[in-house]
Amino acid sequence: MNKFIIVGKTNFLILHFVFFICALFTKESAIILPFIYIATYYTFKGFSKKIMPLIASWLIISIAWFMLRNSIINYLLPIETNFLSSIKNFFLAFLLFIGKAIFPIKQSVLPTLKNSTVVVGISSICILVFATFKLGINNKKIAFLGLFIFIMMLIIPLWFGATKSSGEHYEHRLYTSLIGLFLFFSSLKFNPNSKTFNYVVSILMFSFAIKTFMRMDVYKNKMSFTESGIKEAPDYYLFYVTKGEDFYRKKDFNNALTFFNKAIELRSDKGDIYSNRGSANFSLGLIKEAIADFTQAINKSEFKMEYYLNRCIALNKINDTQNAMKI
Repeated sequence: MNKFIIVGKTNFLILHFVFFICALFTKESAIILPFIYIATYYTFKGFSKKIMPLIASWLIISIAWFMLRNSIINYLLPIETNFLSSIKNFFLAFLLFIGKAIFPIKQSVLPTLKNSTVVVGISSICILVFATFKLGINNKKIAFLGLFIFIMMLIIPLWFGATKSSGEHYEHRLYTSLIGLFLFFSSLKFNPNSKTFNYVVSILMFSFAIKTFMRMDVYKNKMSFTESGIKEAPDYYLFYVTKGEDFYRKKDFNNALTFFNKAIELRSDKGDIYSNRGSANFSLGLIKEAIADFTQAINKSEFKMEYYLNRCIALNKINDTQNAMKI
């Protein structure tokens, strides 16, 4: 885009739109890129009529992408809670994430507001305000651009987490937005050649390197991720489902049942968990319990032939062929 604005050759503009479209189909968060483009352009070049055709083009591409997406996925945003609760959760999640951005403590693979604190986030904002007034800002436009990028890159993942009934957020999505925060810090007035500055930066880099090394094992494989999730976000049901499925594959049906019970305790509205527990009960010879679970799975889910077949097999197991035939 910048090359097109400077040189004016159409091929650069075409390449820009191709990459923008590819970005949209890769990750829907790319919808915020035009806002960042406009803010960046305004910061360095000021307002120009040259950017108006670009804005119109981004708008047309975004609307076309949205219509195509909506025809496939068939919903705008997954609002599973009421709107006011979603707004409240969004701002609390923002405090949570800004706290983790500056002080990466109590990390979690899928943090929830119930298992996290916003105190660190409030403290982080206070530190940012204090540093801004204490040190001053060299370039206000760069500083505001950095904050704008940081906030814009968090909006979509935070909103998706805030509107989910299970309330989980994706901590790893915080790290991309840090580029905006770094841009903000770079605009503060400090002497990069001073010993104090070099000591502070060295300590921070060393601390973050150690922290990163210590977190590596969490992402080693699926089960290490699951174990960390149970420990760090104990009220998120999906980790218990995954752990239960792992025990089920190992034919440890008693432990599988324990974890499926915990998952149902957290999310009794999920039919697939009842189906999993029904399979564990069936494998343990608890046929009546299995039938009850498969019935719950049918009642709490959209039509799935698998649930009906499993209940039919369980009914046949106790020679209830009459009800099995009804299925």
